[in-house]
Amino acid sequence: MTGDQIVAATDRYDRELEKEEIPVAEHPHDIICMMRRAALAHLRTMFPKMVQFVSEDKIEKAMRWLGFVQGVLWVCGVYTLEQLKADNR
Repeated sequence: MTGDQIVAATDRYDRELEKEEIPVAEHPHDIICMMRRAALAHLRTMFPKMVQFVSEDKIEKAMRWLGFVQGVLWVCGVYTLEQLKADNR
């Protein structure tokens, strides 16, 4: 994926979570997250950081974070694997 594609995907994911009224809230990194809403809220804190990585040409780091984001979106039932695979094409 290109940086532009990463930014477009994060923007789409953020808009979808905003439509679901998911707040922006960081989850503590040392506590297991057992709540769907908390996991999705944490993703919303990651999107601006991912855009920043792209602007700094840290594409590999942005890609690693994108993999994490897509895994959470799938497990939480926001997107199917097919939808996420299509985003990566």
